[in-house]
Amino acid sequence: MMTGCTLIAPLQACDIVRAADLMIGRYGRDAGARAARRVHHLERQGQRTAAVIWVRIGEAIETARRIGETPCAPDVMRDGLSLQTRTTHRQ
Repeated sequence: MMTGCTLIAPLQACDIVRAADLMIGRYGRDAGARAARRVHHLERQGQRTAAVIWVRIGEAIETARRIGETPCAPDVMRDGLSLQTRTTHRQ
């Protein structure tokens, strides 16, 4: 039984931003609260590494809320589809 979270590779800032963008796209104004609930759940489970990642996602969500836009990376749209996927669907 695993009591923590082991990461294969460290997450990059762009991964955190993409996760925040997906949360905003899915949950809108409730995205920050959802991320906070996930942090508390992971902490209760003893998964500190995962909880830290979700804290970072929550911070990215809060930053996006403060500046009034989605923290979207150039290759990911608000709905989480990449530009390549979006282009493929248009053909």
